[in-house]
Amino acid sequence: MAKVYMFDPETREFMGEEDAFVEPVKGKDVEAVNATLFPPIPDIPAGYSQVFRRGVWTVVEDHRGQRALDIANRRFYTVSQLGNIPTGHVTVHKDMEKDYLEHPHHYGFSESSFFRLEEDAIAAIDLEDDKQKKLDERYALFDFADWRMQRALDTGDSEEQQRIRDYRSFLRDFTKRDTWWELPIPSLDEFIKETKEKS
Repeated sequence: MAKVYMFDPETREFMGEEDAFVEPVKGKDVEAVNATLFPPIPDIPAGYSQVFRRGVWTVVEDHRGQRALDIANRRFYTVSQLGNIPTGHVTVHKDMEKDYLEHPHHYGFSESSFFRLEEDAIAAIDLEDDKQKKLDERYALFDFADWRMQRALDTGDSEEQQRIRDYRSFLRDFTKRDTWWELPIPSLDEFIKETKEKS
């Protein structure tokens, strides 16, 4: 019996796995609601969660429960949603918040210190923008690979089908590489050509 991998209907984050329901008449595994047959990404680093979007698992930052600072308004709050910290906001240690509330004019919280924090936040946002652009590129390549797979299924080209499956696996594992957001992603045809040259 096949496994299905459950995700939250709102956040779409991975919730666990269970056996697929089997229809008594057709006898085929059926995906449950808010579930997929695609297995999740193994070994997610601390501080991240994985969510199922556009037919693929992807890793997102998870700061829920952490305290954060809105630099412009100097307001502390608890992060409640998945995803990146907004522009102009930074996560803070509880001791920093306590010290600021008790000693707002402390040297560690001068205007220059806030400016430095804001610069750090902007640099972090720039990095996340680079990551999101690379993820969007990967999503588009997944879509194209799915279109090519449908064509290969229609023509019965089993060799092409296997190459596309290999390419989807490559795309799925792409974000496991170091500094993956800086690396080029080959197109399906480039991947097939490189694979043939290596074999």
